[in-house]
Amino acid sequence: LSAAGPSSPYWLLMTKDLIPGSQNQYFGVQKCFLKPGYGAPGFLEAAMAIYLHFVKTGTRLFSDSPLTYTRCKCLAHQSTSFTKVGGFDPDNLYVWFDYVINLTFILRVGKTVNTTGLAAVRKFN
Repeated sequence: LSAAGPSSPYWLLMTKDLIPGSQNQYFGVQKCFLKPGYGAPGFLEAAMAIYLHFVKTGTRLFSDSPLTYTRCKCLAHQSTSFTKVGGFDPDNLYVWFDYVINLTFILRVGKTVNTTGLAAVRKFN
């Protein structure tokens, strides 16, 4: 997280599902599934893409049926930390941290993770 936010605006394309084969692998292994030009989403990118898709279509991606999360790249101030976004049910979109992080705001820490994989994002300036 950065107080400044992105240095310039950009468009983001995110896959609607996990990359096949990336489920329940270590993050280093999951990144090997990324095609050139694609990367792992940041947690704000993933949360916004998932939520805005729901607003537009009424369809919950990375939902609770089956319980699915996308792993996100590390937070800038915690290089050993990672987040997972998903488990989108009728009440909440969950953000799961691997351990407690001191943030200036509170995110709802979510459900037990059953299927964690990796979505891919591509940025366009």
